[in-house]
Amino acid sequence: MTFTFTKAKLLLPLWVFFVFYAFRNSDNKTPSVFNAENITARTAVMPPPVSCTTPTNNVEKVVCLANDFKATLTATQIATLQIAFTTTTQVRWSNLPCGVSCRNGLEFSTLSAAQLTAAKAVIAAAAGTATDEGYAEFFQINLADTYLSQSAGGGYGEGKYIVAFLGTPSTTGKWMLQFGGHHYAQNITYNVGAVVSTTPSHQGIEPLTYTNSLGTFSPLKAEQAGMLAMLGSLTTAQLATAKLSTSFSDVLLGPGKDGQFPATKLGLACNTLTAAQKASVIAAMKPWTADADNASGALAQALYERELDATYIAYANNPTLAANTDYVRIDGPSVWIELVCQNGVVFSGIHYHCIYRDHTRDYGAGVPITGVKEWHWDSNSAFTIGKSYPNPFNTITTIPFTLNEAATVKVSILDIFGRELAVIANGKMDAGVQNILFNRQASATNLPTGSYICKINVTNSRGTYTDSNLLMIQ
Repeated sequence: MTFTFTKAKLLLPLWVFFVFYAFRNSDNKTPSVFNAENITARTAVMPPPVSCTTPTNNVEKVVCLANDFKATLTATQIATLQIAFTTTTQVRWSNLPCGVSCRNGLEFSTLSAAQLTAAKAVIAAAAGTATDEGYAEFFQINLADTYLSQSAGGGYGEGKYIVAFLGTPSTTGKWMLQFGGHHYAQNITYNVGAVVSTTPSHQGIEPLTYTNSLGTFSPLKAEQAGMLAMLGSLTTAQLATAKLSTSFSDVLLGPGKDGQFPATKLGLACNTLTAAQKASVIAAMKPWTADADNASGALAQALYERELDATYIAYANNPTLAANTDYVRIDGPSVWIELVCQNGVVFSGIHYHCIYRDHTRDYGAGVPITGVKEWHWDSNSAFTIGKSYPNPFNTITTIPFTLNEAATVKVSILDIFGRELAVIANGKMDAGVQNILFNRQASATNLPTGSYICKINVTNSRGTYTDSNLLMIQ
C-alpha cells in the first residue's frame, strides 16, 4: 500500500520515509543525521524488516517492530525508552520545543541510523496512510522543525523529537506508544492486542507552508480547509448562533489540560443542520481521525458520525480562520477537536495549533474504540451488537446482536474506508438474539487478510439505527 506527497511528487511505501545517515562526526559518537543538507539521505527508501512481515494484524505488527527496535538498543537506552505506564507518565507530552526535558523517551538525535530507522518503522506502522495524514503528516511536521531551526537555531530540529513506550509492548497487556516533539504529539494506547485510544493528539505548524529540497509542504492544510468549509456552509443566522463570546489565544485543551472539557456544550447543535451541512462536519473531522492506523481511524470516525446529532460546532473571532485568535471547534459526546490561529513565533503571519481528544477515551480510559461493542448514544432503543467470535478469524466468524423488537436488518462488510464489499444478511428478523455467520471465502468478494468493518443497519417502528464492529481476517 502506498501514499503520496502530492506537492513533493514523492512516492514512498507505507513502512518508510525511514531515516538513515551517510556520515558521523569525527568523534564517531553523535550521528550527523539531521544536517539540513542531508534531507534527501534521510528519506532514502528501505524495505520493512523481514521479521515483521508475517503478523496477522496491525497491532501484532506494531509490537513486532517495537521489539525489533528494542533489539537495536543498549540496556541503558531501553531503560529510557520503556517506562512505567502511569497517570503521571501518560500526560508527559508537550507542544513546546523542549525536547526530553518535557517528554518521555529517547530523543531522535541520540539514535544511530539503524536505531532511527527501526524507531520510525514503529511509528509508520502505528499511523495512518492517507495522503498528507498519518505518517505523512508526522514526517512533514518533523521536517518543518528543521526548517525552523535554520532561522531560529538549536531549540528546534527533527532530532528533538522522541519515541517512548509506556509499559511493555505486547498483544496481551496494556501499553502506550508516544511519539512527537515541537508541534506534534501522538498518544496511542493498546490493550490485549487492540487499539483502545488514539488520543490526545496535538499538531501545529509554522510556517503554514514551507519548501525544502523534497518539495513544498502544507501539513495542516486539510485540517484548516475542512473547518473552513464547515463554517462556510452555515447561514448568517447559524453563524451568529455558533459564535462564542470568548477569545482564544491557544487551544483550550492542550497539554496539561486533561479532562477539563467544558461542562456545557456551546455553539450550534448539529441536529439543526441540513444534510449537506452535516456532511461538512463529518468531512471536517476526518483529517484528525485519519492520523491513526486506518482501521482505528475508521472506527473512531464512524462512532463520531453516529453521535453527530448530539454534537455542537462553534467558532470565535472570524470564521475565515486566517487571523490571530480565529478559532473553531467540534464538541460531541465523544469527539473534541480544536484549531486556533496564532501569530508566528519565528516567521511573520499566522501558524496553527490543533488538538484532537475524546471525552471518555483519552489515554485508553473508558470504553475502547475497538472493544466488545460499538457505542451508539441512542442504540439502546433499537439493538445491541456483541463481540464477533472468533476475532481475528481465518474463515468463519459469528456476528451476534440482540434486537429489542422485530426489525428489518442489513448486515454488510466494509473496508476501512467505509466502502461496502459484501452484504451477508438483509431482511426481516424477530426480536431477540441473532447470530449471523460470515464465511469470508464464500462471500462474493473472497476477502483477503486484513481489517474490515461489520456494519449493521436496523429499521424498526422507532426509526433506523446503525452500529459497527471491527473484524480482523488472518
